[in-house]
Amino acid sequence: VFGIFVSMIPFAVLFYSIFCINKGIYKVLSIIVLSLISLVSGIYIFFALIFLPDLNSDKSHEKIHQYNNDIVVYRSDGGATTDFGIDIVKEKKLIPGVVIIKGLYSTYHQYDVRCVFKADSMIVYDSRCNDELARIKL
Repeated sequence: VFGIFVSMIPFAVLFYSIFCINKGIYKVLSIIVLSLISLVSGIYIFFALIFLPDLNSDKSHEKIHQYNNDIVVYRSDGGATTDFGIDIVKEKKLIPGVVIIKGLYSTYHQYDVRCVFKADSMIVYDSRCNDELARIKL
C-alpha cells in the first residue's frame, strides 16, 4: 500500500507543474515528461490494486485460529529445511492498518494447537494428542 502512495508522487508533481509553473517552455516540457512518468505510475497502481489481495497473503505466516477477536494463532512455515511452528499473539488495533502485537506463546515443531480459556488464563493443548503445552496468564 505504501508503494501505491509513493507511485502517486508523479501525479502530485504533474498537478503542481500545471498550476504553478508560469514559464511557457518549462511548463510544456514538465507536463510532457511528468505525463509519461504518471502514465507508468498509473499502470503500476492499476495492476497493484488488482493483485493487492495476493500481495498481502503470506503463506509462511498463516493465521489458523482467532479467539475473542484479539488472541490469534499463527502457523509459521520457514520452508523446506525447517519445521512448522506456532505463534500465539494478542493483537490490539489502534487505527486501521496499525496493530500492536504482544507475543504470548511460541513453539517450534508444532503444526496446530487448541486453546481453552479459563477465568483469567488460557491453556494451550497439542491438537493431535491433547497434551497440555502451556498455561498463559491473560
